[in-house]
Amino acid sequence: MDDLVGIYVGDGLAVALAVTLFLSNLGRLSFGKEQNIINKFLYLIITSGMVDIIVNVISGRPGTIVTILIYLGNTWLFLSNMRIGLLWIDFIARHTSVRTSRKVRHVFLAIFTVGCIFLIINFFYPIVFYVKDSVYSRSFLYLFYVAIDSIFMAKGVLLYIRARKAGGVFTFFPVRVFIIPVVVSVVVQYFLPLISIIWAGVAIGIAGIMTALKNEVIYLDGLTGIYNRQYMDFLQKYIKGKTPYVTGIMIDLNGFKLINDKFGHAAGDEALKITANLLRETVGEYGTVIRYAGDEFVIFLNTVKENEVTKIIEDIKGSFDSFNKSEDKPYTLSLAMGFDTVDLNNQQLNDFMNSIDKKMYENKELYYKNSGLERRGHN
Repeated sequence: MDDLVGIYVGDGLAVALAVTLFLSNLGRLSFGKEQNIINKFLYLIITSGMVDIIVNVISGRPGTIVTILIYLGNTWLFLSNMRIGLLWIDFIARHTSVRTSRKVRHVFLAIFTVGCIFLIINFFYPIVFYVKDSVYSRSFLYLFYVAIDSIFMAKGVLLYIRARKAGGVFTFFPVRVFIIPVVVSVVVQYFLPLISIIWAGVAIGIAGIMTALKNEVIYLDGLTGIYNRQYMDFLQKYIKGKTPYVTGIMIDLNGFKLINDKFGHAAGDEALKITANLLRETVGEYGTVIRYAGDEFVIFLNTVKENEVTKIIEDIKGSFDSFNKSEDKPYTLSLAMGFDTVDLNNQQLNDFMNSIDKKMYENKELYYKNSGLERRGHN
């Protein structure tokens, strides 16, 4: 019974914390594109914490059914550990909008698949762990899974560092709030196997992530989920002395008023959300997308090289062209754009915004002239 105290305390704390985090956020603020991943984290913590308790409670009891349950339970725990690593990579990739190649994704999926295959083999040949007299013991491939989990955690950190170095992510999320409690819990668990603390460490890490994300909510646009105008004040303070020159792009939807008038405000809101998603996905780690006002968006690119800026603008146009061709919408999305470089350390942001706003309207006038439409009433 004394051996189970560490299990009850560690896993009980993990389950209680995960349930509390889930209930505290139920029906409240959403973390946008990361919300689904956070929910998966919490589900894994709750189920794995409970499985770990059950497996340890029945450990040592005689019977074939008990042995099978211990095998199944520990197999689930190994799978959950790997799944946590993949969710961590997915979270960082989504939060920073960093691009990962299909080849890299396939490599990590292959690693996960190999881990699953070894666990299936383990039912017949104890290469990962074995159960003797209904008692779990580690086998020689146990360290393979420690390595997998470490690789997944490290990959997430490297993605974050890459995005930070690129200068395209200005985030309140410090990666250490998740990594430190997870690493500490894994180390303690390795040297003290009778203390189940891994899931408590993951739960504490998720609590840190949710706290950090809540700090970002005030800077997020409620409709589109991208940064709002208030974020621009923070942005100028954040990069002062770090990135003196960036490229700003002012974007305005052509014919947005017509979409609202002809198809209703629900269609207009949908158009804004689609626009925000297309811009965010296209720009990715290379810049920050902000909803400036109404149907106006601002992008700050972490480059002033003309060829790179031109390519990103062409990519944006291409993504909207592809959307218009592939999606069956009653309206067409078209953008007017104006851009220029800015020294955010020395130049007033309002002056710069007026400059690119003027260039954007020149582009908009050209659009209406070429399309043969009257500007009035179309926006």
